[in-house]
Amino acid sequence: MPTPSAEQRLAELKGRIASQLGQLLPVPVEDRDRPVHVTIDKEGRTIDSLTGEVLQIPSRIPTLKANLRVQKKDVIKQEHPKAKQYKEVIIEHPGLDASAVHFDARIGTHPAVRNRRQLVFNKKGKYEEIANRQRAKAKLEKLQQEIFQIAKKTGIAVENKVTIIQPKKFFSELDVPDIEWWDYVILQQNNYSVIIPDANIPPMLTGITQLIEHPIQLKPPFEPNKAVLLPIHLTRHEQRKLRRQNRAEVLKEQQEKIRLGLMPPPEPK
Repeated sequence: MPTPSAEQRLAELKGRIASQLGQLLPVPVEDRDRPVHVTIDKEGRTIDSLTGEVLQIPSRIPTLKANLRVQKKDVIKQEHPKAKQYKEVIIEHPGLDASAVHFDARIGTHPAVRNRRQLVFNKKGKYEEIANRQRAKAKLEKLQQEIFQIAKKTGIAVENKVTIIQPKKFFSELDVPDIEWWDYVILQQNNYSVIIPDANIPPMLTGITQLIEHPIQLKPPFEPNKAVLLPIHLTRHEQRKLRRQNRAEVLKEQQEKIRLGLMPPPEPK
């Protein structure tokens, strides 16, 4: 017969084994409720076709290490700001009474802090480009004035012929159109005066949904900045080396032509 102490030890061992086995058993994972019947309406929203409810699908955005580093830096900046926090200094005024009307002990002296301003340089060729545009605009206005004078002298028949050779309209980056071309398709007007605030606009916007449609990318009508190439100054050693390379290339090309029979061999000296 086992003693009571032995029975207690046996029960304790059985309890330990049962607890360890319970930890090793896999925990049943409940199946996630996933919408099976899903449709998209005209506005681009996800709707359950059975219940008709609008489903909010969480968007998972991948987090980059660079973003984590930036967030960490922002937290460090908030905890330890660069600007020194100057404590208020109570100045003792021996000649003034603390109970005076115009005395305020909270006023302290704070050193003047000048914030650093970064240097903003203009890009090379910026003002040259502006000057070229102004010259082109002045030249175009002068040409149009000459065309108008010629048309005025010669008559209407010649005016119709002269207007054909008029150049394209000059566009500028600063010119703002009265209406954008993508809005003109909807409004069928040359300006936005048709739109009345707080009016029933949806009938005008038939066929427009929340889906994104990127407009066609058009090239700008003005010329882009031309790259300015600086001349390279070679040293004497580099010039001699370049001449040797050029002579070697010419000699190799002549030998190849002689070998193929395209050139006669040179006469003996």
